[in-house]
Amino acid sequence: MRQAEGLGFVWDDFDLTDGVVHVRTQLSRKKRGQEARRVLLKSARRRLGARERDIDISAYPEFIALRKRHKAEQFATGFAGAGDFVSCTSDGKPLYYRNALRDLGKAANDAGLSDGGEPELSTHDLRHTSISRWIAAGLDEAQVARMAGDTIEVIHSTYAHEFEQARRRDETNAKLAAGTSIKLGEEAA
Repeated sequence: MRQAEGLGFVWDDFDLTDGVVHVRTQLSRKKRGQEARRVLLKSARRRLGARERDIDISAYPEFIALRKRHKAEQFATGFAGAGDFVSCTSDGKPLYYRNALRDLGKAANDAGLSDGGEPELSTHDLRHTSISRWIAAGLDEAQVARMAGDTIEVIHSTYAHEFEQARRRDETNAKLAAGTSIKLGEEAA
């Protein structure tokens, strides 16, 4: 998901019993004299066909357990109500996007994902990687677009190379399974 979508979650967006996250709004950027607030999804405002979506997290019990522990911790501070932000400051206000990026960078460094020569890991990198992996796993453009909260046109134009690479891989695997000879010079091109 997009960073603003993740920062805009309130506890009511998480159904931890059925394992579903409802992406309905996003967090606006804080402006001078104005607090950040939940607003309509940017993609839904700008792109015809882009819409709210549900993300199935039932296959990720570790993530659900982590959210449940986090909610219990938030309950102790008084910020676990349906309308309270999932990611918030000690006074219940939403996290500022730059602070979230700083924390992501620290986590990436701690995990050994940043070696100093590479740019800092961003939430966009995580989104791009997820979408690329969905394509590599064989999901079609419509499925990927629905899960990403984008239009098919945007997904296809942004990830055309990924779809082409997946198509070539599938063709090669089909030829191998059929016992057909493969000319490596053509495949490498």
